[in-house]
Amino acid sequence: MYRNTLTTLTVIFALTLNVVVSQVVINEIMYNPSGAQGSDYDYEFMELYNPGSVDIDMSGYSYTQGVNHVFAAGTTLPAGGYMIVSIPADNSQGNVVENPFDPDGDGLHTNGAIVVEWTSGGLSNGGEDIEIVDAAGAVVDFVDYEDGSNDYGDWGTAHDGGGGSLELLDPASDNSLATSWQASWVVGGTPGAASSTEPDFTVVTIYNIQYTTDANGASTMLGDQVQTTGIVTGVDRLGNNSAFTIQDATGAWNGIYCWWAADDGVEVGDEVTVRGTVTEYNGYGALGNPDQGLTELTNGSIVTHDTTDHALPAPVVLSIEDVGQEMYEGVLVTVTGPVVEAVNDDSYGEWRMSNNLDASDTDADTVNVNDRFAVTSPLQGTIATVTGPLNYWGGSGNSRPAWRVEPASADDVEIACENADLSITIQMIDSFGDGWNGATYTVYGPQFTVMATGGLESGGYGEDT
Repeated sequence: MYRNTLTTLTVIFALTLNVVVSQVVINEIMYNPSGAQGSDYDYEFMELYNPGSVDIDMSGYSYTQGVNHVFAAGTTLPAGGYMIVSIPADNSQGNVVENPFDPDGDGLHTNGAIVVEWTSGGLSNGGEDIEIVDAAGAVVDFVDYEDGSNDYGDWGTAHDGGGGSLELLDPASDNSLATSWQASWVVGGTPGAASSTEPDFTVVTIYNIQYTTDANGASTMLGDQVQTTGIVTGVDRLGNNSAFTIQDATGAWNGIYCWWAADDGVEVGDEVTVRGTVTEYNGYGALGNPDQGLTELTNGSIVTHDTTDHALPAPVVLSIEDVGQEMYEGVLVTVTGPVVEAVNDDSYGEWRMSNNLDASDTDADTVNVNDRFAVTSPLQGTIATVTGPLNYWGGSGNSRPAWRVEPASADDVEIACENADLSITIQMIDSFGDGWNGATYTVYGPQFTVMATGGLESGGYGEDT
């Protein structure tokens, strides 16, 4: 009798345990994918996990916060299984024409995880509440993630556009707490799979990462997880911090963008050691070039903030027509030229310099000046000298590819001529009174651009304006 009772109690306990641990757990959140993947919206997802040994019928479950979706009748989250809840493929804002997690449309990821497309909406890049309720309206799981700190702790920012997702360290932990989460060690996160663990990093120079003979400029270390050291040459402290640049020597191939927010206290001139994954931020969308972009480190962190107040590597002085070269990506450069387009409502904070006064977006002799690190806005017609790291933007759905100099501060933009929109009168004199007999004059602009040419055809005096 005692043994039968014990057996019964054991069975009841086992059934109760299964009920307790079989639950829908919000296990991963990719709310702001890196642009290195393409349009960040296309790669948003949430991963649900059932850590128990009993399947869960999710018929009628729904999101009340985060996105809009009601799970269809018959939806099941298997015991020990994962579900990827992602954007609808037909809502793509980039080059994606099918769900990137379910390209063949069979409802399964290649790793076997179930894929469900939410109905509408998207995840906020700044943080928001995500809540799932069952068919009766009872809360199943709730997470209030944040880009930074909230009432649930300091979530950090490495997962905000830096390449990684938010991963739950242990599905049995309290996932409402920031301390229960990490930024994934894998670019793009681990949809439909166990959370990532810290890898081994290869110690290299920036030159090792950047030098390439690839026709499209792709790094030979693409996808590698590396550690490197350099002097900070630019750091984003405007709005939502997104990036900083480091350089370990003067000249070509020695600078690189680190595409995550720099730690508090990191300033231009500091030496830092970083770890990250080598990626290519290529163009996307209708106007983008998917084959070319910026070599960068993503999904990273600053390992040590070594020393401060270093002299910056000397910038490479370039003419406008020589700026657009792969070897100078991430490198400090200095360029001088006339401002042909000032900041305007459609320029996203950028202004443009060119040797050609009617320069188009695709002109080889045109360079943009961007406001990632500092806001500057010289007037059209002025002559400007700009120093900053060089960025190559591969284009998107609303802007064309362009080379960009990104000054670290307003002091990195010097105006040499406050009003370059002026008229010059050339007085031509000939003492014999029979003109110049084929001789001519030439007026040069910046970088020896020919601005005007002419001559005295006859007589002893003439003017050109």
